Amino acid sequence: PISYGEETGLAIRADKNQLTIYYYPYNNLASVHLTYGNPSGRTDFYGLDWLKNRADGGLDLTQMVEASVKERYGSGMRVPRELYFYVKIRNFAILLTELEGEHGFKAWAEKSLTDFVKNNDVKFQDRKGSINDNKTREEIWQLALDHAKKGTAFSYDQLREKLGREEV
Repeated sequence: PISYGEETGLAIRADKNQLTIYYYPYNNLASVHLTYGNPSGRTDFYGLDWLKNRADGGLDLTQMVEASVKERYGSGMRVPRELYFYVKIRNFAILLTELEGEHGFKAWAEKSLTDFVKNNDVKFQDRKGSINDNKTREEIWQLALDHAKKGTAFSYDQLREKLGREEV
């Protein structure tokens, strides 16, 4: 349901295998990136709406932007914040272990403990909102690191059950 840092992991593995990463921007592939299902995303649209008054009756760009910020679970990466933080902590632990070994894991464990669990730092939250209960944050953090070490992962339903929540 959610992945975090997969492109970074691919780049790390490519580099370790002495492969070269090329980036070719191609203007014809440009697109509008909406914040589908993320209620904290940008809600204003500035500039020329080139889709206004569409002959086919479809949404214009302003309407698309308005529709994109309605909270929707089960669509793209829009998941409950508990799952988002679990995956973020777990996947970064795996990536940093790949990159720097045990030192990378320990450094990330310490930083995420401070930023996520102890301080509930808004900079760690990626505009996903806060989990106000310290015990829940600590449990998510511990599960994520344990699973990173073991190479396992919880699904959304497993995490919800483990945290003892009807609806996370």
